Amino acid sequence: MVWYEKLYERSNDTVKKIYAWEPWFFIVFGLFHLHRVWALLSIFDIIII
Repeated sequence: MVWYEKLYERSNDTVKKIYAWEPWFFIVFGLFHLHRVWALLSIFDIIII
């Protein structure tokens, strides 16, 4: 057995199912924090819109 076959075999055991809601959770999570950072930068006049 070649080393990369062993890696593939090991990674097959650790693959988890991705639920349908997970990508949406992280997109919303990211957008929420992005708007918070944007507000902080706007307060300090780093971004002028």
